[in-house]
Amino acid sequence: MTAMIDSTDCPPADLVATRGSLHRVAEHLLAAARYAASGEIGLVPAPGGFRTPTFGADGRFLAVDGTDLVVGDAATTRRAALTTLRAAAEFAGVTPGAPARVYRPATPLDLDGPLMIDPGAARLLAAWYQLGAQALSRLAAEVPGDQPSAAVPGPSARRCRGHPGQEDTMSGPRPWRSWAPTRPPTSPARRCSSTAA
Repeated sequence: MTAMIDSTDCPPADLVATRGSLHRVAEHLLAAARYAASGEIGLVPAPGGFRTPTFGADGRFLAVDGTDLVVGDAATTRRAALTTLRAAAEFAGVTPGAPARVYRPATPLDLDGPLMIDPGAARLLAAWYQLGAQALSRLAAEVPGDQPSAAVPGPSARRCRGHPGQEDTMSGPRPWRSWAPTRPPTSPARRCSSTAA
């Protein structure tokens, strides 16, 4: 697993703006497309960013690769620059909007607001997504039985941050930031150094 990701060349403002824009794309485009086709919203890290798992009979997927939206299936792949949610949704053939029946969206559905995605910040965030996926994979291998029921929501991980640009405060429940193992890790080095909020 990669131990360090260098962010010294990426201004914090670029990270914050890029993370916010990518979060909007993930919520209102990729998760929306997957939910409409399969009733699921989960996304996975991918080279250059993140993507949906394949869905539908044709193996369709949507992905973010740097500053581009990638739309593909088993036969073809197309890409376009991410400029606005409206343009991206039209390119992908998706009705934009987070699936409100599943969770309260954390980002606004601003169809014509510009997506501010800095290429360097996008690369850095993609590296963090990969690192986070590797860490979770290692944790899953250590959890007895490797079952989802082996983890419960808890406040112990509320201040563990998954990537740069993530805000320190929580304006409501954020389940992706509050999952913790049912048993404490076996060594102090594996614990989150921050205390619960």
